Amino acid sequence: MKIQKKLTVDKRLQISLKHRNLKILRQRAQRRWSALLHRIGTKNKLKVLLGQLQWDSFVEEARARYYSEFLARFNRRKISCEGPLGGENRHCIHGTTIFIESEESMKQIKDLHLDHEFDIKQTLMCCHVRLLAQWGSCSLSGRYHSAVFIERTLPIILERFL
Repeated sequence: MKIQKKLTVDKRLQISLKHRNLKILRQRAQRRWSALLHRIGTKNKLKVLLGQLQWDSFVEEARARYYSEFLARFNRRKISCEGPLGGENRHCIHGTTIFIESEESMKQIKDLHLDHEFDIKQTLMCCHVRLLAQWGSCSLSGRYHSAVFIERTLPIILERFL
């Protein structure tokens, strides 16, 4: 009876640890999502190019289409940094792998990245070239209706990060 009771307590502790780690991973995923949008908008100047209104629409649509899928990538038993970092032969220097049941590996969560599979600048350059070819070289923010822009560019930009 004592052995069975001990196993039950151990099982509860393991479930509690897993639940806590899932919560930590979800928070990490939310921060990585924000960092991804920040890089797309600020560092790569898409926010300036679009203007605030279209940028807000872009972010809203990105969240509606891709956010839950992005979060789901952090909801696995084993999670690793993925893909090349700005080129085919440059992989993440951290090479982090997290096991949700391991308290030790959860300490490495700050090194976990899932949003650097492709070079953002290269993707945005493709987008800019397509948009300029389609709409001409005048100010893009003045020419695009938000819905049209989002429909044509959101998949191009975000599909490569998911």
